[in-house]
Amino acid sequence: WRLGVAPNPSNGRFRIRTPWPCRLTACNSLGQSVAAMDCFDEAYPDWSHLPAGVYLLRAEAPGHPPLTKRLIFGAP
Repeated sequence: WRLGVAPNPSNGRFRIRTPWPCRLTACNSLGQSVAAMDCFDEAYPDWSHLPAGVYLLRAEAPGHPPLTKRLIFGAP
């Protein structure tokens, strides 16, 4: 399955599209969960409160393998 994230890099505000409902978790470089939310087709998380850096977005949907995508925060 496919996970759409735009813009990337960004200032921490993203548009995320998924083909079915899933749980989204953003993890820092230490693997710690720093933000999470449920997504139903499309979501607009505002994670601009997090420090600039590289994060991993993990998407988990029942019956499907988990996906990960790199997110870059700190763009103007």
